[in-house]
This record gives sequence, C-alpha cells and structure tokens, in this order.
Amino acid sequence: MQASSQGLGALLFVVLAWGTPVPFISLLLERWDPLQVALARYLPALPLLFALLYWREGRGPALPRSPGANWRSLAELGLAMAGFSLFFTLGLSATHPVTAAILAAASPIFGGLLDRLLYGQRLAPGLGLAILLSVAGAALVGLDFDRLDQGLAFGGGEPLLLMALLCWSWYSIAVARRLAGVSRLQATTLTLVPATLWLFAGYLLADLAGLVSPLPMPPPALDLALLGWIAVSGVTLGVVAWHVGVQHYGIVVASLYLNLIPIVATATAALLGLPPRWEQVAGGLLVVAGVLQAQLRRLRAARAAAAET
Repeated sequence: MQASSQGLGALLFVVLAWGTPVPFISLLLERWDPLQVALARYLPALPLLFALLYWREGRGPALPRSPGANWRSLAELGLAMAGFSLFFTLGLSATHPVTAAILAAASPIFGGLLDRLLYGQRLAPGLGLAILLSVAGAALVGLDFDRLDQGLAFGGGEPLLLMALLCWSWYSIAVARRLAGVSRLQATTLTLVPATLWLFAGYLLADLAGLVSPLPMPPPALDLALLGWIAVSGVTLGVVAWHVGVQHYGIVVASLYLNLIPIVATATAALLGLPPRWEQVAGGLLVVAGVLQAQLRRLRAARAAAAET
C-alpha cells in the first residue's frame, strides 16, 4: 500500500511539475528574451542533476559501452533537446499557453508516427483515431466563433511548437535506442550537458549579433522563483518522480497520467489571468480523448499479452 501511494504521489507531482511551466514561461516572456528563458530552463538544472546522480547512484554521468553511445551521439541528442527548448519557447512567445499545452498533449502521436517513419515500427492500436481527433481538436483550438471575421485565432507560433514536439519525439526515441544501457537519470544528465552547451553557444552568438534583449536588471523576485520552479521541478525532480512512477506502475499506466497535464496548464493559465476560450477547452478534450483511447488500447493489449505468457 505504501509503495502504491508513493508511486501515485510521484505521478501527481509529475503532472504538476510538467503542467505549470507552460503558463509560467508565458509570464516570463513578458520581460525576458526567449533565448534567455530557453537557456535558463536548463542551466540551473545541471548541478542539481549531478547531485541527484551522486545521491541515487553514487557516481557522476558515465557513457555506457554500446555502439550508439559516443560523444557525437550525445551531441546530436543534446542538439535535439536544445531544439525542443528553443522552439518551444519561441513558439510560446507568440501562442496562447492553453494552445501550447493542447498541442504538447499530442506528443505521443508525433512519437508514434516518427517511430514508424524512421524505424518501420507498427502503429499502435488506436493511433489512427487519435490522429483524427487531434487534428479536429487542433482545428477547433484555432477558431474563435465570436471573431470569425478576423480569421483564425492561432497566434503564429504554432509551427515552432510543432517543430519542438518533433525534436522531443526524436530525442525520446533516440535516447531509448542509443542509451538503453543506462538509467533514465543518467540519460537525462548525459544529454542535458550538451543541450545546455548548444543553447549557451547559440545565445552568445545571438547576443554578439545584437539579437538578444537586455536582461531585466535587477531580475524580479517572482521571475527568479518561476525559473527556479521550472528548473528544479520540471527538469530535475520531475524526471526522478517520473521514474518512480514508472517503477511502481509501468510505462503504459504512468503515461495515462500525462493526459492531466493540459488540465493543470489550463487551470494555471486561468489563475494567471489567461482564461481559455470554450473552443480551446473543447479542442483540448478532443486531443486528450484521442491520446487516451490509444493508451487504453495499448494497456489492454499489454495485459492480454501478459496473460497469455
């Protein structure tokens, strides 16, 4: 009973830690440059991840002995991770946070399609219906029936958000294949180091070119608190809590909880003065319903396969 409660608490923390950053980043972008926010998400997390590694595994990050694990591979994985942070932040600067959360909820669909295109994996049961519902939901999110004469309600950052999801989907698939011999905490740390270096190099080049706005000085205490929460909970403790939840419930059941993230993001945005339109709520429900039914089918198939063995 205690183990089950621990796993449930961990997954609920994951939902909170990964659901609140979307509207929080929108708030930060009112005063910070997108490149600054993209870098600040990862930079404070590095020392925390190193400390967690020594605490849980008694050592720092170490490359596994496998053909896919080398410095070039880590650089590629880090570039994808950096691309996710950069594209997501840039897209969010021109998109309503609720719309961004809804699009992010469809990331399992991107992962399934990318796995099919790159590695020929069979599409999971229910993925076709999930795609149809997600497309319908995304279309509904872009409508504002009170202002149809003004065109679609998309803010312009949605293509960048889709690029971010593609980067994250490829990163997730590639990490599972290339770093299969290490813990997820090790894998996160090994890839976050080059991701931070990529973002830092990009930031320096953009700053030299005069493309970055000056840092708000002194930084507001609220902004520092939000950045701290995003780095500590979302990038570090959220990852550890996710692994705890997977350990207790398995990857399929744990993934079901991720469908709550858009709800947390929407509620947080509303509390910050960014209430969703009813079209966004309806579109989000369609996206979540599509992903959820695919995950439930996968869960039933896994249980049936386990019962046969």
